[in-house]
Amino acid sequence: MLLCVLMLAGLLVWSVADYYGAAGWPAWPYAALFAAASLVLMALHEVSHALAGKVCGLRWDRLTIRALGMNVRLVEEGPAVRTNRAQIVISLAGPLAHASGGLLCLGIAHLLGGGPGGPLTWAGWFAVAESVENALPILRRSDGRRALRAARATLRGRGAQRFQ
Repeated sequence: MLLCVLMLAGLLVWSVADYYGAAGWPAWPYAALFAAASLVLMALHEVSHALAGKVCGLRWDRLTIRALGMNVRLVEEGPAVRTNRAQIVISLAGPLAHASGGLLCLGIAHLLGGGPGGPLTWAGWFAVAESVENALPILRRSDGRRALRAARATLRGRGAQRFQ
């Protein structure tokens, strides 16, 4: 799976560079802008998890950057307990912020007159697609699956659960 993700990321950066290289423009600055915008959007995703956790009484312990993306670790602060409702809010805050950031990139690209193949346009659509995929409960460690598990636990009358 890691190899597939790395190949996909490489293909996206290569495609952006190839698009601008074929148009006679310097290719790698545009690819670097796409990669930087994507990295900022991923950080926005994780920081929104941390801020939602803070609102729910949790504390941001650390942010880890890995080959598959980023991960924020939240720990309970004092008597605070991670309730099912808090888990739903924390889980869905990341994809919502990621999609919002992607739409903002699309808006900025449109205002700057960037065509449909501009690096901010690519980063925006990539962020929207990635946030939709993350919000769906289809992958084992997706935010959508965590939110769904918390919602099911609430409907079944279970109290606070441990969600990792």
